[in-house]
Amino acid sequence: MLVFHPPGERHSEAFDAEPVVSFNVELGADWLCRLREMGGTFDQPIEFRGGKIATLGLRLFQEFARGGTGSDLAIESITMEILAAYMGRQPTTAHSENPEWLRRASDNLDACLDQPLSLRRVAHSVGVHPVYFATVFRQFNGCSAGEYVRRRRVEYARRILANPKIPLAQIALDAGFADQSHFTRTYMRYTGRTPSQDRTFLRFKTRHAPAS
Repeated sequence: MLVFHPPGERHSEAFDAEPVVSFNVELGADWLCRLREMGGTFDQPIEFRGGKIATLGLRLFQEFARGGTGSDLAIESITMEILAAYMGRQPTTAHSENPEWLRRASDNLDACLDQPLSLRRVAHSVGVHPVYFATVFRQFNGCSAGEYVRRRRVEYARRILANPKIPLAQIALDAGFADQSHFTRTYMRYTGRTPSQDRTFLRFKTRHAPAS
């Protein structure tokens, strides 16, 4: 369940005996401005039980709990999606193929994997509103911009793992992870193996590859 409360509204919550996790997000002045930029209002409480918005709220909580490099971008992106869904604005595109601005945005993300990224900055670099960017990005990529960047970081790391001369800690930093521990956790989530295990596998595969 996801509940919106307008700014300044006094409210309370009552729960039954079942265990409950309550995750509270306060929208600051900048976020409220983004609502107004899209023609939205935020002056009435509203409750969503199940459905897309509640699912996005759960993803937002999971990103917050996960933490680490990349979570800030994912949190920003999912929040934008929630705002768009809250206002009932689901962007549509004229073509089934990726818009040109989305291809440029993906190239920008790929070129900055080792840097902190802001969805708002990337959206502005290609000339679209951040809320529109977040929703269209998921429409064509099936994930948030933050999740996309994580996947690309893992893919980049895997390409250079087979080189034993590069320490895993250096690979982690070059791929944009906070440290080797964060790199290992994320890598395992996507591949089911640790970077060390995959390095051994890739070196074995290269050593035993048939000669051309």
